[in-house]
Formats: sequence, C-alpha cells, structure tokens
Amino acid sequence: MFASRAATHWDGVCLTPAVVELKRHLLLHGEASLVDLRNYLFARQCHVLLQLRRPAEICQRSLPFIHNCIKELHILKVDFRDGATRAVMYSLSEL
Repeated sequence: MFASRAATHWDGVCLTPAVVELKRHLLLHGEASLVDLRNYLFARQCHVLLQLRRPAEICQRSLPFIHNCIKELHILKVDFRDGATRAVMYSLSEL
C-alpha cells in the first residue's frame, strides 16, 4: 500500500492538529506515502507523551526520528534543495 506511493517531499516535524489531520486523511484515503505514515505515527506518539506529561521524551525521540527520516528520504531518492540536509543536521548537532 505505502510502497506504491512515492515520497516526494518531507514536511519536517510538525505536531499541529491541522497537519496531523491531513496525514490522517491521506492514510484513510490510501494516498499516504511511507514518510506520511511515519510522520503521523510520530505525531500521535508525541500527543500521548504530552497527555502523560512526559515532554522530555518527545525531545529524546525527535533527534533519532529526524535522522532516520533524512536517511530514508535519501534512500527513496527524494530531491532536496542544495545544502538542505546539511543545514538540518548541523542545526540538530547544535542542540
């Protein structure tokens, strides 16, 4: 199901309800890519962690999530603007 949907971009980590609903809509209508699924699941995990009052875990999980997404996008051959990946990884290394 997801393998047939090409990942053409990545919205980054965005936990706003509107973005989560958009990803949910894509999933329900079979229009989601693997990257959309991963973003939706991560957003739901963050929502649960906030309800459990464990925001520090969101921070701990964010860095590996972003790193894995960037690696997967390279494997899937998604085009990035020149230097985009390096800029994201540099900004993460400064945390």
